[in-house]
Amino acid sequence: MPLGKAQDVDFSFLEAQLEAEGADNLGWVFERNLVFETTPPSLHAQGKLLRLRANCTSTDVHYLTTLKLQARANTQYKICEELEVVPTSGQQMNAFLLGLGYHVFAKYEKFRCSYRLGTVKIDLDILPFGRFVELEGGDLAVIASKLGLQAYKTSVASYHELHKNWQAAHGQSFEPSFVFSDSELHRLCALLGIVLNDATLQF
Repeated sequence: MPLGKAQDVDFSFLEAQLEAEGADNLGWVFERNLVFETTPPSLHAQGKLLRLRANCTSTDVHYLTTLKLQARANTQYKICEELEVVPTSGQQMNAFLLGLGYHVFAKYEKFRCSYRLGTVKIDLDILPFGRFVELEGGDLAVIASKLGLQAYKTSVASYHELHKNWQAAHGQSFEPSFVFSDSELHRLCALLGIVLNDATLQF
């Protein structure tokens, strides 16, 4: 179960702690996501999410189509059933979904570096509006305390909800997409050792 997203974490300090604890570093990945909707919109109202994602590493790109169903009620945590399809081409899957009558409602991007410490997965996320850390697995409270994450403000809200709150706090009108500028995208890719091929950039 996720413990929540810790906000504005010092990544350099956290990564040094993770290395000292012997955590496995799974490396940085760039994610580009397309969120699809019906016309008129109905998926969000049903608590569903249809998403096409490109995961870009330093050597390759993989695509994933996910349908998140409505979260179960009467549980302590938000638990969503997910159905996944692994397409060989993001462009073809995009055309397939558009051909079925869906349209792209939002586009969002993030850089993620994952670590594994025992039974816990720790994700360090860079988004256009902030830096966050998310934990998932067992013994979350113990690991969060060991890494000093309990000192940070945390939220169980989704990144879409956090982005909406960030826009409101900065006096910006609502825009469902959050993507990096071209200059920031290429700066971070160079810094983190990620190579974007033409197929990814056209996705």
